[in-house]
Amino acid sequence: MRASPNWKWLLLAPPLLAMPSLVAEDLPPTPMPPAPVNLSSSAATAPAPMPPAMVDLLSSPAAAPTSFTTENWERYLPSPVTPSRNESIHSDNGDTAMLHPTLPPAVAAITALHLPDLPPPGEVPHGASDDDRLADIALADRDFFQTLAKNPKTWPEGERDRRAQAIHDQYYNYIVSYPNDVNAIVLYGKLLNRVGENDLAYEAFRHADELDPSLAVVKQQLANHLAETGKYAPALERLRQATALAPTEPLYHYEIGELLNIFYEHFIADKLFDRAGINGAMDVEFARAAALAPQEPAFAWRHAECFYDMASPDWNAALAAWTDLAAHTTNSALLEMIRLHRARALLELGRTDEARPLIEQPVLAPLEASRAELARRLLLAGAPPPPAPTAAKPAS
Repeated sequence: MRASPNWKWLLLAPPLLAMPSLVAEDLPPTPMPPAPVNLSSSAATAPAPMPPAMVDLLSSPAAAPTSFTTENWERYLPSPVTPSRNESIHSDNGDTAMLHPTLPPAVAAITALHLPDLPPPGEVPHGASDDDRLADIALADRDFFQTLAKNPKTWPEGERDRRAQAIHDQYYNYIVSYPNDVNAIVLYGKLLNRVGENDLAYEAFRHADELDPSLAVVKQQLANHLAETGKYAPALERLRQATALAPTEPLYHYEIGELLNIFYEHFIADKLFDRAGINGAMDVEFARAAALAPQEPAFAWRHAECFYDMASPDWNAALAAWTDLAAHTTNSALLEMIRLHRARALLELGRTDEARPLIEQPVLAPLEASRAELARRLLLAGAPPPPAPTAAKPAS
């Protein structure tokens, strides 16, 4: 008997999986720990209970904003004089933008897969030993890619590819036996994404969504692919479905904010938002992500910065965001940068008397050019220029 229709996506899978050339800068950022996601499945074959590591692999969203440390803060934060979108130098890269970094596409040619006759789905009984088998594959998957993330040269290229192929084949053979096991399909789709087989991964996630439409992480994975292929309106719908299913997952709200930013002009041109509406939506989504993950300062920084991505932003809201961020920051270098951002917002509001003392204070050498530009803007606003600081502080 030939495979039933729900095998179609599996028949597209490559028989041989070639890993792309991996270098450190190619690797995507490590995802932040996810909030718990309901993994209950309508498929009778869903393994339960699952080891915590397997739950993490299934429920973890694709990628979080990169966090910064006291040593690398300059790399991640923009100048406080970054022009806002309404100053007409914000590039619109919506047609080609990638929301989430992925590894380059596989370089080897993919040949058609020739499978023997397959049993109809559901004929093979699913037992506890099979749950353990899937857990073992998932743990091997996790350990392999965590090791590569730490050191891409852990194994010679041939050995690295052999290990990746073995993990791929184990998932594939498992799904041949249990084609309705949603957890296995989600894990396999994530593996395909990690090695650059994004179109095949999308088909796997579509199949998983057909089997169980209640998994937020599947909605998010589908949204990522849609966004990366320029289908921003369906991507937004998928992300909104993800937030409805998992409202406490900060990354889903963050991704909505980024999607609105990347395709800002497109959403407006299609009359899906007006400017006030999209500005408000970006503010709300980034703020929600920050509130849900107070331990992750990258979310709060992105919220405060998002006002620079808007045309005619609400500078009072921007000032409030930077002020709140200052209240939760202890690093002195970051506080200096926040102070300049607050001064920028005050200048935009015409509150020069309040901006002046913030601009007068000395700053670290890398921030001096920004401080000087704010002083120039203060002068253009008709306020007396602040005295030059005695000397910029050296970068620490």
